[in-house]
Amino acid sequence: MINPHNVSRLVSNYISELLPSSNLTNAYTPRDEDVARHIVHTIESVLDCTHYSFETEETLDFIYNFGEQTEDTEIDSDDENDESYTEEDVEEKDNGLLNHFSLEYMQKAVDYYDEVNVNTGKKSHSWSSFQRRFRRIKDKNYINRFRTYLQQKGTKKHKLEEIDAFVCSSFEKARDQFLFTHDIQLRRWALQKAHELEEHSFLASEKWLRNFKHRHGICSRHVTKLVTMKEVENVDTINESAEKFVSDVKKLLPSYNESNVFNTDQLGLELEMHSNRTLSFEGEKITVATVRSKHNITHSYTVQPILSMEGTPVGPLFLCLKEANGHMSDNIKQNLFKTDNVVLTCSKSGKLTTSLVQYWSDNVLLPLVGNRKCILLSDYWGGQRTDKLYEKMKHLKRVEIPKSTTSMIQPLDVGWNRQYKYFIRQMYDHVRLYDLDVNLAQRNNIIKMNSLAYNQMTSPKFKPMGRYAWYQSGYLEDNPGPFQNTKELCFSFGDQRCSEFQCKIKAIECFSKSLNIKLEHVPSTYRNLERVYNNLGKIHREQGDYKAALINYRKALDMELNYDSPEEITVAKYYNSIVSSCITKTNTNTIWLDNSITVTEGNNRENGSNQLDRPRGICIDDDEQVIYIVDTSNHRIIEWKYGSPNGQIVASGNRAGKRTDQLNNPTYVVVDKRKDCLIICDHGNRRVVRWPRRNGINGEIIITDVDGTGLTINNDGYFYISDYEKHEVRRWRTGNTNGTVVAGSHGQDNRLDQLNSSGCIVIDKDYSVYISDEYTFQASNPLDEFILEMQNLPYAEKIYPVSTYLLKRLDDYTNIQHLYPIVTFSNYLIEKLNHRIKRIDAVQTKMIYYLTQDNDRDITKKLFEDFLDAWYALTFKEVRYGCQTPKFEHVVSKEKFAENTSIAMLLLTSSRDDSILLPACLKTIAELQNEIVNYFQNTIETTTKTKQQCVPLQSIRPEHIFSLDRNDLNRKLINDSLVLNYQYGKSKDIIYDYEEMEITLRNMISKLVLIDTDKLNFLTYQFELYGENTSLINEVRARIKQQQQLTNDDRTKLNSLINTMNHDDILHYLGSLDNIFTYIRTIAVEKLTEDMTIQLFV
Repeated sequence: MINPHNVSRLVSNYISELLPSSNLTNAYTPRDEDVARHIVHTIESVLDCTHYSFETEETLDFIYNFGEQTEDTEIDSDDENDESYTEEDVEEKDNGLLNHFSLEYMQKAVDYYDEVNVNTGKKSHSWSSFQRRFRRIKDKNYINRFRTYLQQKGTKKHKLEEIDAFVCSSFEKARDQFLFTHDIQLRRWALQKAHELEEHSFLASEKWLRNFKHRHGICSRHVTKLVTMKEVENVDTINESAEKFVSDVKKLLPSYNESNVFNTDQLGLELEMHSNRTLSFEGEKITVATVRSKHNITHSYTVQPILSMEGTPVGPLFLCLKEANGHMSDNIKQNLFKTDNVVLTCSKSGKLTTSLVQYWSDNVLLPLVGNRKCILLSDYWGGQRTDKLYEKMKHLKRVEIPKSTTSMIQPLDVGWNRQYKYFIRQMYDHVRLYDLDVNLAQRNNIIKMNSLAYNQMTSPKFKPMGRYAWYQSGYLEDNPGPFQNTKELCFSFGDQRCSEFQCKIKAIECFSKSLNIKLEHVPSTYRNLERVYNNLGKIHREQGDYKAALINYRKALDMELNYDSPEEITVAKYYNSIVSSCITKTNTNTIWLDNSITVTEGNNRENGSNQLDRPRGICIDDDEQVIYIVDTSNHRIIEWKYGSPNGQIVASGNRAGKRTDQLNNPTYVVVDKRKDCLIICDHGNRRVVRWPRRNGINGEIIITDVDGTGLTINNDGYFYISDYEKHEVRRWRTGNTNGTVVAGSHGQDNRLDQLNSSGCIVIDKDYSVYISDEYTFQASNPLDEFILEMQNLPYAEKIYPVSTYLLKRLDDYTNIQHLYPIVTFSNYLIEKLNHRIKRIDAVQTKMIYYLTQDNDRDITKKLFEDFLDAWYALTFKEVRYGCQTPKFEHVVSKEKFAENTSIAMLLLTSSRDDSILLPACLKTIAELQNEIVNYFQNTIETTTKTKQQCVPLQSIRPEHIFSLDRNDLNRKLINDSLVLNYQYGKSKDIIYDYEEMEITLRNMISKLVLIDTDKLNFLTYQFELYGENTSLINEVRARIKQQQQLTNDDRTKLNSLINTMNHDDILHYLGSLDNIFTYIRTIAVEKLTEDMTIQLFV
């Protein structure tokens, strides 16, 4: 028990002993009262406690020994004014130190304190001067402590900091040399440094190690790549070669389109892929995971994709399977899964050899490159370095990525291959986790799995990821911005339903149409869904192509899944009815020669073996050098070999009839080489017939109740038939009774989902359909000049003025099927007038017509001027005929016409599809609506001051077409609600639907007036003219007389005009006997004003 009175007396005695009696005073100060009061409070707190103890903590900052005297007590008074002291000395240089001192700080203080003046032999600095310099040192005893710490090489805290810094530096040096480093090495470095610092109490414990790794962000990592020490030593050389290669390639890139810049690489995939990490419980000593087969995780197969600089994979995926014998038997080949986006081969090791690279070059690269000017980036691997592999591709330039640099500058290695592996690995993990009875290491499942993964990764949604890989490798200057990876796109946790069997949990999201599929259903449903995947993937893969702009138009895409009839699962693609010419691009450098070679002479219109009567279609078998001609009016199919004076009847020839050995006005024929037969559209009998090619007597009716005017067959044996009366195209398979509608079937008109008397059909390798639509405008290619002076043409050119010119100038003219009057297929042309078939040989001359790069502006400007001169000749204000000589006056001056045409070119350069040059300009030549300017008011800039101002029609000049910013135009279209702004999820970023913009621009063009004539109003329908057939000429006149939409005055003038023309004048005015039909809609009738167009057929 504490007695406070005893404590008080003892304190009084201690104070009496501490202070002399001379300092005692009787007066109490306020400060004395405060101190006494605090002492009493302290005693009271002790009285209230049941237990108490006193602890003493010694630190450098709080231990003061005021009683000690030092040798520095006696200092001359004049030292207080040390002349060496300056204000700069006051500034402390130990930034970052708070309540502790570093060894460097201690050493500075001791050295400054011990400094001696050489002249006087005394200390250079007084204590007051020292304190002004080192304000944090409050007592001279710090100096002695500092000396002790310096002798001991610092405090324990300082030593720990040095140990930490040494271990961190050693670790960084080891990793810079790519050396293996483990926990035990960190502890060895720490103990080594502690021994140097004589800190024997440091043990490098587990706790210290854990804290050290946490402080410096160090963890155990799986080694993903091994390199040799030589590579490490040559790292500077490797970096220099990588930088030089990228720099050299970037100099080449301006000469190539991004779609023609490729990177290819081989990617090895284990037969059974697995992760090296898994979630498990803390503390377990062994973490075990299961696989189906240990053999499969040590053996692999190879895939080889091609990534374009646009960011999307192109061409099919090359897949090399591992086969024990290095080849597949015929039985295995017959049972292999067939898919269009995979080219298959095999080897004993599952890896590629030089011969297999040759196979890849012939079957993947060559069809992709064709005659295009391309550049290919591939690595140093010896199997693909020989020039012989690429000798068939004359315009392909291969550049070799330097050795040991692929991880830095090869786009596939940088940002694509790992994402592809992730996709495949997720399938394996899902199968194992849910114990599915699916062996993904089997041949067909490997093919299906890679086909599915490759199909999904060709979607445009992966395009930003692909472009970022090129940017990260150094080939692109501008960062493409954020992107979503495979996990975010395909394996998200949004809609968890499986679209195939309505399961509760999905595994893969097919974002082509938000089609979610549970993985165990992929093998069983792939057969049904393969065409859906292929078609959707290829639609997504198209960027900038005219057909993709129409096919992928959001409002015209309709996916039909019919699981009750698996064979009928497809993607129904509705096409813009503007597409009438059937164009398949095969050679971008081909134009027509001036001269043609007559393959088959006419010999008048009769039914002899060397005669034809109104042939309507042909089919060429290049393998056998045979032309099959549909001799329509003779109701037969003729086989005509090149150079032969006579043809041979191979089908019918028994006059018109309904028997199986007869045809009635056939319209089309194709060759089915798989069954060695002809497929014939028997139009008059409303059926399709299969007829043996060799010694066939009778045909087999395979489809009935169809008015077929166009027919084609794809690689899978499906027939596509255009029905002239129903205005639709259906896909048929042998045995089907109805077929599946793939275009049209919504009435007769020119909407995007309608056809108007459809004709010829072409199916390309991507299953895209081109349909000729007779009553809808389409012209396929631009002209570099087209000056038609009708009044002075020679007679031969009066008959064929436009057609002759087109045959000379049209680009991409291989494999083009035209409308019924003129059918061109594989460089052949049916000429109706004299019933001959001509073969047109092409030359390799490229007409460049859509260039906006700086180095091509002169070419583009020349094209613009030629185009202007050519089409200005067609804009007439009025047509007046004398006896036989027509005279014309232009609607506007050439200068005003140039302004109008500038807007047409503006529309064109805003589009990514160069093939629309002619059709767009045909519809925008004449006086354009002023409102068109408003759509582009913020996209045309001559100076910054004109920004945000409406550009008047008169101020638009040809040079504006070279400075158009497409992104600004797209943004303007969206802001004006002309196209939709598609936003995915909660993203606020505008995602441009370029295909819809393409359609919007085309629709805007289609509403413009082409030729604004004052008085000439006639022909709202199509008609045909044949040679000297005067009855047709008279029918034209009769139809014009019956036209009810004209006023009496206009009708009188028009009738007078037509009746005063002779046959040659009518043919002359209408263009040509090749059916270059001109439609001029009346502008006097109000209800036709909204749909004014000119329609031209080639």
